[in-house]
Amino acid sequence: MEKGDEFNIQCRNCARVQKRHVNEIRAEVNTNVILIGIGISAIATIVLWMMYGAIGTISISIPLILWYQQMDNVKSFNSYRIRRR
Repeated sequence: MEKGDEFNIQCRNCARVQKRHVNEIRAEVNTNVILIGIGISAIATIVLWMMYGAIGTISISIPLILWYQQMDNVKSFNSYRIRRR
């Protein structure tokens, strides 16, 4: 809302400045967050397996929760539209 309905974006490849409408901006899932979640869950599973046994395998759900949250946020962002003037 601060920048208005249209704003200038510089292309990363050709460095050309283009005017874009807000509805043309799309979000994508960040796979880095999911990979970090997989790493954390692997470490947590190993540590909890040694401390509590098989109940520690529940921590494998950490990447699934992160993935679901990412997908929900992307869907919410991409579904929001404003009326063109």
